[in-house]
Order: sequence, then structure tokens, then C-alpha cells
Amino acid sequence: MQGILSYYKQCFAHDSAEINLWSCHKLAEQDQLLLQGEDELASGFLPRLPLPHTLASTLMNRSALYLRERVLLHCSLFFSGTLELNGERRKVVTPLLYRECQIQADGDEIFLQASESLTGQNPFTINEALLEKLVVEGHSLTQDLRDNPTDVSGWIAWLRAGQADVDATQLLHFPKLIDEEVFEGLRRKRKGFLVSRSQLVLAERSLASRGILHELDLLMATPDLSPPLQALFAEQQPSPQSKRQVTTQQDCLPGLLSNAQMQALNIAANHTLGQISGPPGTGKSYTIATIAAEQILRGKSVLIAAHTDVAVDVIADKLQQQFQLGSSLIRAGSPQFIKQLKSQVDDMLNGIHPVANKKVTDIALQKAYKQLEIVTRQQAKLEQSFTRHCKRAIGRGQKLARLEQQKSRWRLPCYNWFYRGGIRRFSRQWEVLDSLNGLIAQKEKLSLEYLQLATSHRQSRLLQNKRSSLVNFAKAIRARQSAKQLEAFYNTDFSALQQTFPIWLSSLANLHRVMPLQQEMFDLVIIDEATQANIAECLPALQRAKAALVVGDSKQLRHFSFLSREKQASIQTQLGIAPDRRGLLSYRDASMLDLVSGSLSGQAQVAFLDEHFRSKPELIQFSNQAFYQNALKVMQHRPCTSSGHLHRIQVDGMRDAKGVNLLEAEALMDKLAKLIEEQADALVPSSIGVLSCFRHQTEYLSKQIIARFSLAQIERHQLRIATPFGFQGEERDIMLLSFSVTAQDSRAAAYLNRADMFNVAITRAKQAQWLFLSLDETALPNNNLLAKYLTSATQFEAKHNYVDALDEFGQSVTQALEAKGITVWRAYHMAGLELDILCRYGDQYLAIDLIGYPGPWEDFFEVNLYKLLQRAGVSLMPLSYGLWSQQQALCIDHICKQFGIAPTQEVA
Repeated sequence: MQGILSYYKQCFAHDSAEINLWSCHKLAEQDQLLLQGEDELASGFLPRLPLPHTLASTLMNRSALYLRERVLLHCSLFFSGTLELNGERRKVVTPLLYRECQIQADGDEIFLQASESLTGQNPFTINEALLEKLVVEGHSLTQDLRDNPTDVSGWIAWLRAGQADVDATQLLHFPKLIDEEVFEGLRRKRKGFLVSRSQLVLAERSLASRGILHELDLLMATPDLSPPLQALFAEQQPSPQSKRQVTTQQDCLPGLLSNAQMQALNIAANHTLGQISGPPGTGKSYTIATIAAEQILRGKSVLIAAHTDVAVDVIADKLQQQFQLGSSLIRAGSPQFIKQLKSQVDDMLNGIHPVANKKVTDIALQKAYKQLEIVTRQQAKLEQSFTRHCKRAIGRGQKLARLEQQKSRWRLPCYNWFYRGGIRRFSRQWEVLDSLNGLIAQKEKLSLEYLQLATSHRQSRLLQNKRSSLVNFAKAIRARQSAKQLEAFYNTDFSALQQTFPIWLSSLANLHRVMPLQQEMFDLVIIDEATQANIAECLPALQRAKAALVVGDSKQLRHFSFLSREKQASIQTQLGIAPDRRGLLSYRDASMLDLVSGSLSGQAQVAFLDEHFRSKPELIQFSNQAFYQNALKVMQHRPCTSSGHLHRIQVDGMRDAKGVNLLEAEALMDKLAKLIEEQADALVPSSIGVLSCFRHQTEYLSKQIIARFSLAQIERHQLRIATPFGFQGEERDIMLLSFSVTAQDSRAAAYLNRADMFNVAITRAKQAQWLFLSLDETALPNNNLLAKYLTSATQFEAKHNYVDALDEFGQSVTQALEAKGITVWRAYHMAGLELDILCRYGDQYLAIDLIGYPGPWEDFFEVNLYKLLQRAGVSLMPLSYGLWSQQQALCIDHICKQFGIAPTQEVA
């Protein structure tokens, strides 16, 4: 098992080392050393290179002091010029090649050697992040250069073929190094160039590599792995323990949950490993928040982590706004959050906290829970009563219909007279339904109150009994040096701390900053956006788990890796890991979701969220068909659903040498300006996103937006511009998409055929999407995703699957409602259901469940289906045939009441 952990650790180390190398010219003097003369270590002529003693000894000592925080790199072949980084033009000095190295003393001499040379290898890592900025999109690196990265003539030819606007002729001097004065002179005169220059850099590791590599080392040294890690990597799976099935507290949670969400709660409560698949707009973040709240109700602790802070922030907001659990969570991570955490803990220690003077007794907590239980039982009883009414209505309706068909002169009147009281009581279904809705609202209020009381109770007990735990924690998060931080962590009673803050949220990269690597520290660890997380960065989080749940979507963007397949294979071979080793997946190609998905023993450990709430039907149709086999229930679908939300603007644009389509950009900017102007007086303006799959087009549009619109306008519309990689997990009311390609750009068009990227690109809009195009679908291959998407967009119709004819019962109801001016659809398909009758009056909808008349519509909807439609924003009411036959005016009055129509005793 240590071998597999070492494999992921080494892959991660090679993949993350290039961070913080853009500004090598601005490094502090003590953190760098410029090599002089010839770099015979880079050329391979010498196994180690002598260094000037004074400078090298300083760098060697600093490297040892900051072993965890920094990495010593041997950098060679430098680029100098101006690049676009994160939407900003920056002057950079950055290496084309780099590798980890060591400075070692040998007697009175100090030498430099590559770290890998100890194992007989000294490969350089290629700075592919730099190359991506220099060459045209799709210009792939050759295998020859990967095998021989110091082949300077090969680099010159490759850069020329990739249309790089850079002077690389100075590379031909390698391994002879350029004089620094000459280099500075070139920097002042030249726009962009590459030179033979070598430098030792004590680079600050990224937040990811700094902590994760250290924790991976600790993980490899530990004799015991957590249950989730054993489930992933153990060759011999631990025998399943026979334990009692945990009953979740789903009935005590606020909100209406779908079957998939209830299944997710059960997986989290009863399985060591589980997976939630969440397509775009299906309530993934809300589901995670619900799981965390349910765990709290059972006294458990939860860690929620993700690759990005944005994903974690969305869940934190759900917990705070919809579950009012702000005082129960710690949002840890980047420096600004650490500052907030310090303030939060200090306030508690100094009595500046809502619970400081609020004592919640055990009796008060039990009383609140008892009230919640009572309401839950009442709700269950009413649901049973409603079901009984519906079943009796079926029997009475079938009997009544048979008598009517027999046209008996005396049996039908006798039946109506004898059972008139019982049939009249079928109207109680409506009362029961109203009571149910009232209880659901009451339960939601009591659930939130109970969660608040439980939180206050835990925090009060900690402050009274274990205040020292908070003191030690405050010391730990303030410590700047690793040793002091670990010492303070060691003295922290984290079990007590988790009683106060049962929910912790952090990016994966920052876990090491706020907690020790303690086995099974949390009852449940949830990893969100698991397709974007590489396997290595998730392992320390899983070591902290008793059980783990990964959440993501295999049809959306995966993590991006610069690690070459050759290097990956080399690491595997070096460690002697068999190709069929359990848990072995490609670091560069596989995500944490892939690893867990391949390790689950049964489908009961997987939940698929299938209710899509985000977008208008027209905007999600293609993804639903192309990527999800029409499995998504589109909850915004209504009979008023129409086309007109997906717009297409055709221009005669061309891509320039850098890949920028100026005409498309101009058309998009004009439309954006018009949208902003139209909403100048709107109280709630639409949020707007601008997206292009191509980096150069995105960068150009970004400059135009900054130049044309004020900061106030950008903030008012939450205006964001990015590639699909920057929009993962984001959504906007309106999206503007510039595809940029033309009929002559076959290679660029092929780039759009990447399914996960394309799926993200076209599913960000909630209300409207504008497509800016310089070609039509006929210019693309039939199997191209853009071609399929454009064809689908032109063919969209708001399809309303319904029938024009119902049975006599349905026809009678329909005619009576239409006489009241109510629009009616029969046997209408919506949210995965066939509704007997769907009505609309004004902008209100009401579904009617016909019960009891013999035929395809005689059965009734279960209570859960009433809740499903309620989540979709549509009310559902039962209507029994017996009641309609005897009390038609009463039934119509009740339906009119739902729409706010004045009741009347007669129907024309």
C-alpha cells in the first residue's frame, strides 16, 4: 500500500512544482543563486556542479529551514517578456525547464546536484504553463523534446512551428550562460525572448504542494490507514462488519427532499465510501448541506472539502442562509479565512458571542426535539390518512362507474343515497392536504429552531468545561512555524472543538493549516467537485475520515495536469507497481471521482441527482440528451415553456494569428452593452457571464469589458468572463458565448469536441443564452459537438406531451374548468410524471389527480409525488370521481379557490 501512496505523492510533486516561477527576477537575494559560466549539470556533462561557498551555504541553510514551505529548483532556459496572467498583463522572467535539486556539502566544497540523480535519473520538468501562453492552441509538444528537454535547436524549431512570437536564437549558446548585464539589456530592448540562463530558486511552494506533500509523507509513514483509504487501496478488502443499519434523521430536516437526496443521506450514514453524481443545476450543493445538517442531528462531525474555495463557499452559504448553521461551522483555508477564524475564536474566548450569555439546558434541548418528533408523527399520520382516503375513493368511484354503465334504475340512486355521506367526506382529502402543508411548514420552523438550540448547547458546554481547547486552537492557527503549529495542535482537544464546530469547510490545499493529520478525525468527509480534484490532494482528507462521500459529475470538467504520461509511467516502473494494482489509476487523467467509482462494491453506494432546477428547458435540452440520456427531470418545464431563450447571432468573423475573432468580440460587446442599458433601472438586475472556450478570445474580451464598462456596472451584474474552466460550479442568469471558430479552423473546432468542457460551457445560463458564431453547422463534421448543438438549437420546440381525449370523468372536469376561463392540458408530462390534468390561470399552475374512475387514470399519486411537484413549484390536488358526481359545484369552487377565482354554485 505504501507503494501506491508513493506513486501518487511523486506524481503530485512533479505536477505542482512549477507554481510561483513567473517572477524569478524579483526573488529576494537570499532565495536565489545565479549560475555563471556554463551549466554543465543541465547539459549532463557533470553529475554535480561546484557552487560559490558563501552564497550556496546561505541558500542551503534556508532550504533546510523551510523544507515544508519551499522547494529548491534548478531552473534553466529562461523566457523574458510580457504575458497575460489571470486577466492581467505582467512582465515575467520564468524558466522553460526546472527540476528539484539539492545543495550538499562535501568537505569544504559545496555542490549542486539534481534530486533525481541519486536514483540515476535527472529529468527536467517542462514548464507547460509557459508554453501554453506562447504557442497557438492545439500545438502539441513533441516526444523528442519530452525525451531531450535541453535540445535547444529542437525548441527553436518547435516554437517557430507553433507561431510563437518569441526570439529563441539566444538558446543556441547553451550550455554557455548569458551574462546577467547582457540579459538585463535584452530585457529593456526585446519584447519576448528565450536565453541560455540558469538559476537556483528557493521557490515558495503553492499552498497545495506545501501542505499536501508534507502530509503525504506523514501518510506514507503511518502504520494505519483510515477505513475509506483501506477501501480504496487495500489488496484484501476488510470483511464487512455486521452493524445495525443507521436510521437517518431525514424527517427532522427542513425542506422537501427528493428520493435521490434521501438515498444520499442513507449512503452517508451507512457506508464507508459513497458517491453522489450531480449534473448541472440539480442541487448538488444543497444536497451536501442537507447531509451535513443531518449528521449534526445525530451528533456527528463533518469535513467538507473541495479543490477550489469557490465550491466550498457555495456550500457554506447554503448552510448559513438555508439552514442557519453559521455558528456551527468553521470556514477555514486561505489567509482571509484564517483571519476570520482567529476573530471568531477570539470573540468566543472573550464572551463576544451569541451563546456567551445564553444557557441551553439538556431539558430545553430535549423539549425542542420532542416537539419536532410530535410534528413528524402527526405528518406521518396525516399522510397515512390521506392514502386511506384515496384508496377508498378508488373503490367508491369504480363501483359508482359500474352502476352508471349498467344504467340501473334503482341501484344507482340507492347507492348514491346510501353512500352520500361517505362520498362527501372525500372532500376531506383537501383538508388533510392543507393540514399536511401546514405541518411541513411548522416542521421546517421547528427543525431550524432545534438546530440552533443544539448548536448553542454544544458551544455553551465547550466554553464552560473545555475552554483550554479553544485557547490551544487559537495558538495553533497563529503559529507561523511548522513545529510550533504542530505542538499547539497536539495540545488541542479536537473532539471537544468538534462538538462546538461540528462542520468544517476548507479547500483541500489548506487543510494542513487548520488541523493535524489525525486518523478518523471526522465522522464524515465530503469531497465536492471531485472530478476537479486530483487523487493525491484528496488522500490526506480521507485519512481524517471514518467514512467518505465524493460528489461530482463525470460529464463535467476534470482536473488538469501538466505531468507527462512518460514521467507517470517512469514513476510507476521505478516503484515496481504492477499495472493491475488495486487503486492504481492515471494521476494525470483520473480524478478522485473515478477512483471512488471504481472501488465501490455496489450501486447502493451511488446516488444520482436527477431533478434539474437551474435552466429553462430549452437551455438544458441538448445536455440532457447528449450527456445524460434524458435522465434529468427538468423542473422548470411548463405548458408555457417556449423557445426564445437560446439566441444565435451570426457574424462573418475570422481568427487572427493569435486566435482572436474581432468581429465576434465586437458583436458580443454590443449585445452586452445593450443588455446592461436595458436593465439600468431594474431593481434586481440579471447576472451576466461571458464565456469562450479559447483563452486568447477570453483575454481579448476581458480587456474590452474592463475598458468599456465601469466597475459599478461589472459588480451590479456580477459580470464574469472566463473559459469553461473558470465557470465550473458557476451560473448566471444570462450567458454570452463566443465560439470564435470559422470554417477554416478545423483544429480549433476539434478542440471544441471535448465533451466535459463543452457540457460545462453550454449549461451555465438560467434564463437566456446568446451564441456568437462565425460559421454554421454545415461547415463542421456531423459528429462535432458544436454542430450537434447548433442543429439541436434550431430544432427545439416546447414539446408538450399530452393527449386530447380523456375518459368521461376527465372530459367532464376539463369542460367545466374551461368554462371558468381556466386553460387545461390532459395527461400532461412534467418532471418525469404524467399529470392527469394540468391547469393554468394567469401565471399560476395546478395539477389535478383524478381518482377512482376505471381506466388508466383511476389510481392516485403517492404523497412523495405531491412533494416532488411542490419542489417544482406546482400544487397538486386530488379529485375523486364519486365526489365529482355528487358535488360538482363544490369541487369547482375548491379549484377556483386555488386560483383566487370567486366561487360560484353553478357551472354554465
